[in-house]
Amino acid sequence: MQKPCIYCPGICISVCPTFINTGNLSLSPLGYSRYEDLGRNNCLKCWRCVSECPLNYPLPESYASEVKLDLEVLKKGEIILLSARKLDDKYSYGLSELLGTGLISINGLAERYDEGRPVNPSSLKRILRVLKNYGKVYTISPESFHTLSVPLLIENLAEFSIRLNYNGPIHIPCLLLSREEKIIQALISIGVRPTKIIRDQCLKMEEPEGLSLCPRASMRNVKTVFDEILASLSY
Repeated sequence: MQKPCIYCPGICISVCPTFINTGNLSLSPLGYSRYEDLGRNNCLKCWRCVSECPLNYPLPESYASEVKLDLEVLKKGEIILLSARKLDDKYSYGLSELLGTGLISINGLAERYDEGRPVNPSSLKRILRVLKNYGKVYTISPESFHTLSVPLLIENLAEFSIRLNYNGPIHIPCLLLSREEKIIQALISIGVRPTKIIRDQCLKMEEPEGLSLCPRASMRNVKTVFDEILASLSY
């Protein structure tokens, strides 16, 4: 399938981590848009190119068949923590228990961001309808925020009277770059003292410096803000 391109001056290339790392045009949105297998296997699905594209073409989800999202209510509560299965399981269950929230699990988001599969529109609408039945829903997953526009827990930690004692670099995940200012303000308000904001390191390519805001970072033995939260709640 031919992907749309207006042949702008290569704005997407300038932000693509695989191109920046290799200098190889084949390993860039230009190559991925022309060779589906190349995109499926090599594109990081970080969505940086989409935010720069004049057409906002969602190239990172154009490599495979649709994925249907499904939802499971694991625990009810006045406040719900939304878990993205296979993406934040390490933290979501413990956080829900210690924060006293309900817990809802979403399946299918990992396939969107790892395999480049677009979300089935009907399943997305159904999930959004269900979530509307709950008063407050927060997520810790950048993928859940990006797909479902669910508010981020890290922007609302003050609501739970959480204080963090961290002084050092903060790594902003690719999917949360649009929320950087709000996130940093929220973290500062609960005691975090950022010494440096890291925006240009993609977790799927390299171990980011500092404290990561992405649960996936734990898979690369990188400390996350959720480790800090769990530690503070366990005292």
